[in-house]
Amino acid sequence: MQQIEKKYAAVSVFAVAMAFMEAAVVVYLRALYYPEGFSFPLAAMPRNILSVEIMREAATIVIIASAAVLAARKFYGRMAVFFYVFAVWDIFYYVFLKALLGWPASFFEMDVLFLIPVVWAGPVLAPLICSFTMIALSALIEKGLAAAENFRLSVREWGLLWAGAFIIFLSFIWDYGFLILNGAAPSQILSFAPGPYKWGLFTSGEILILISLFMIGKKKAQ
Repeated sequence: MQQIEKKYAAVSVFAVAMAFMEAAVVVYLRALYYPEGFSFPLAAMPRNILSVEIMREAATIVIIASAAVLAARKFYGRMAVFFYVFAVWDIFYYVFLKALLGWPASFFEMDVLFLIPVVWAGPVLAPLICSFTMIALSALIEKGLAAAENFRLSVREWGLLWAGAFIIFLSFIWDYGFLILNGAAPSQILSFAPGPYKWGLFTSGEILILISLFMIGKKKAQ
């Protein structure tokens, strides 16, 4: 148990430091492209800057995955660390943005969440809910590994997790995804402001994930 605590203390420091670096990049980008404060529609960025930003986001996922590989030896242990680091990074990213920029003004402020494969947009509260859910999943996996060396998620648990995650993903890309599917030009995408967030879609995905977490927790309690 002490070894697990040390591991998570170390990856927590890593995640928080990484969150500050991410927030610092956003401070620079907003000073350059949103000097009057961030809002939709999106500001036009030079193609080379946008390409670098997309590659930076991809590199962020690689960094988190690398930390997970280094922190644990087996798949489920690495999975638990990945979700935990991702969640702590995302939570503190918003903590630092609030400290550095005074933003967001509320949990319902719309934000650009990701750019791969299309623009993800949603209120700040949505990714925060996802982050706390990932921490819960990480904790359940670690408890399962501590109770049984051959810990595995069942096909049903995996199915619920993937289905819920995919539905939440759709809620984030819904508006911009339809724009691209309808053949919108880059200028149309830049001038577009997303409509009300699809909370119903998000909630249905979150419920599926919570059902999976309940099943995992109940199984370990037996």
